[in-house]
Amino acid sequence: MSVIVPIGQQQQQPQQQQQQQQGSMAISGQNDPLFSALVKYVTTGKGASHTTEADLQQLATSFVSRPGGRAHLEALCQHDEPHPERTLWRNKATAIGFVKLSKTNFGIEIKVPSLDVTFNAEAYGFYRPFSGPLNKYGVLWYNGMDNLQPGPSDFQLHVDDLTLHLDIYRNQVFVASFTSSPIAFVLAPGTTEGSGTFT
Repeated sequence: MSVIVPIGQQQQQPQQQQQQQQGSMAISGQNDPLFSALVKYVTTGKGASHTTEADLQQLATSFVSRPGGRAHLEALCQHDEPHPERTLWRNKATAIGFVKLSKTNFGIEIKVPSLDVTFNAEAYGFYRPFSGPLNKYGVLWYNGMDNLQPGPSDFQLHVDDLTLHLDIYRNQVFVASFTSSPIAFVLAPGTTEGSGTFT
């Protein structure tokens, strides 16, 4: 004797199981070991980048809801190479950059209209002359406005895969970073150090 089950009930059970599995696969934030591993994966190694907690949380939650998503992320996080590290920041803002290079001077002006902040900086060395805006809008990564108040700061600059990275320090504390890609000018390999001012 066979039992007849209405089609609607058969479809509900797999959907309920899938929803339960997706709920258990969610990333719960910084206390979740996978989230911590994702922070390390995104901010270190080849192609490392800055990100915000909110952006990473949103992307990770979206990704683990897909079939096999969590397993894929776990596999990615197991691979690590030594490269410059990036940072998990609380905030980001679109920025406009203008560069002026002479044969012995590097100058950059970064404006963040939404924050009403400007950063002017310069360094000395040997460069190929260039003057103009950066190709695209850049991003200023930062944790709080208190770090962007008017006053002096220092910076380190390097290019990685045509992406300009300008890391800003105050009292030897890493307080902000500006990135823009691709760049239209030539910089020698290595790190350039200089000083600047927030206004």
